[in-house]
Amino acid sequence: MKNVFLLMLIFFIVAAQASAAPAAKNENQVYVIENIEHLKQFRNAVNSGGTKLNAVLSGDIDLGGQSWSPMAESMETAYNGVFDGQGYRVRGLSILSETKHLGLFGYIGRSGMVANLRVENAVITAVGGGGSNIGVIAGTSGGIIDNCCVIKCSVRVTGTISAPEPVHAGAIAGFNDDGVIINCLAGQNSIGIVCKKNGPGEAAAGGICGTNIGLFQGVGLLMNCEARANEIIISAKNAETGCFGGGIAGLALGGVIRKCNVYGGKVVSQSPISSFSALGGVLGSSMRGSYIEDCSATGDILISSEEESWLSNIGGLAGSLMMSNVSGCLIKGVIISAAENAPHNIGGISGTFGGGKISDCRVANILMPKKNGKGNIQGAVMGVLFTTENDSTGEMAVENTWFHKTVANGVAVGINNTGAEIDAKPFDANLPPGSFR
Repeated sequence: MKNVFLLMLIFFIVAAQASAAPAAKNENQVYVIENIEHLKQFRNAVNSGGTKLNAVLSGDIDLGGQSWSPMAESMETAYNGVFDGQGYRVRGLSILSETKHLGLFGYIGRSGMVANLRVENAVITAVGGGGSNIGVIAGTSGGIIDNCCVIKCSVRVTGTISAPEPVHAGAIAGFNDDGVIINCLAGQNSIGIVCKKNGPGEAAAGGICGTNIGLFQGVGLLMNCEARANEIIISAKNAETGCFGGGIAGLALGGVIRKCNVYGGKVVSQSPISSFSALGGVLGSSMRGSYIEDCSATGDILISSEEESWLSNIGGLAGSLMMSNVSGCLIKGVIISAAENAPHNIGGISGTFGGGKISDCRVANILMPKKNGKGNIQGAVMGVLFTTENDSTGEMAVENTWFHKTVANGVAVGINNTGAEIDAKPFDANLPPGSFR
């Protein structure tokens, strides 16, 4: 019997030593991560200054819900190496923190890349403090996130946020800062900003990223991404806050969203009366000009403004677009719901639009709310067309665009405050000839 216990003791000692052994390097001097301890060791090495270290996963890793501190927690320690998941999974990631950049990686730098990684059943929560950028792969990314998948995860910003700190939440990344997110999938995730925000600011949540910026390096690219059956909730109580929610991104400031598709899910704002919201099947709002190309929102998507904010802009594609160009997009199977006794601008493509062009788009099977006493402004293409400073709309605001004749009672634009031409036509049954989907 003593020999049996001795053999068991030796076995457990050897197993413990093996699990604690440092990750080996392959022939390319890349760390090979086999288990939880290896991942922690790599995280610690990155956070101790090894921001250019490279690693690959060699198998699935289950963190089992144990508390995790992000790799590269700040801009100063941004990750600038290459982390290749090789198609393996990381499960059970759990973060509860006041840190500004939260995710498996806190901050991916300009030279950093995370690729071929699948993350499931993560729970990431930012509590209180300053503005938060929170996502499952990265809180903030200025690098490349390629071929990553986030499934059945929870991303939340809670607590009290002081103005003018913004908050951004997304399944892949919270804040895409002139970075590139391509070939990614986010499905069955819950993404929420449910907090008290004291004073004006912005709260942006999206199925892929909260906010996409393409102003400084001229990148800000979201391409070939899919969002499936995600639930997005923005509730910034008691504040003069802009609440932006979209199936792909909540807010875009420049940049390009190309070939990104949303299938089912919810985008919901629970804004108080002192706030305004912009909600869309693909994008909440673009304020400084973006390109939205060959995107779609299809398959029973609910877009809802549930409380009586002083203004809501809601669209099948986007809530509000300013100095932006939209082309080749399809909207089909979208349900728009809005609180009664509050004003809403509602459109099949966009609630409000100004300073750009919509071309080659199709709008079908959209359910819009009935008009109420406050006056919903509705249009099958857009609710309100307006002019902006440095307006680039020119003579043609809408070109070669079709909509089902029942959408918004066949009215293409609710209010046109410009002299721009609207080339939008109704159709009866199937999408018209030449449709791209």
